[in-house]
Amino acid sequence: MREAAANVAMSKKRIAVLALAAVFAVLAILFASRSFRGAGAGRSSLLARYFTALEDADPVLLDELVADGFRSELPPLDLARGDWELYSFGDSPGAGGDGPGTQRFLLVAGDGSGKRRALLADMETAREGLVAVIAAIRLVDEGRSLAP
Repeated sequence: MREAAANVAMSKKRIAVLALAAVFAVLAILFASRSFRGAGAGRSSLLARYFTALEDADPVLLDELVADGFRSELPPLDLARGDWELYSFGDSPGAGGDGPGTQRFLLVAGDGSGKRRALLADMETAREGLVAVIAAIRLVDEGRSLAP
């Protein structure tokens, strides 16, 4: 009789441990999916932070925002404070759905000679752990000014 009671108590402990482990697993999955679900808004924010860091000439922040091996195809620009504009054309998630992907954008800024340039480009993102970083910026096209 005591043996049966001991077995029941041991079974209850096992069930409690398994239930607790299941709760932690579900919480971990929810946290991970929530981190990747907002990737589109995160890409826009990442892009804006990148150009603000360029404007501020902040090498520490730039290093945090870009991946190892980062490459940019954008020409040299004069990102004077408040004298540039950034527009989003939306993003497309990577092969895994959420997470790494591409953000298309238009940057309008001075070129240092007093002229403004409109650059259409794609920002490719990657994940380093749970952090999104910019892997590359690829120039798609450059607009020509139609007005003097």
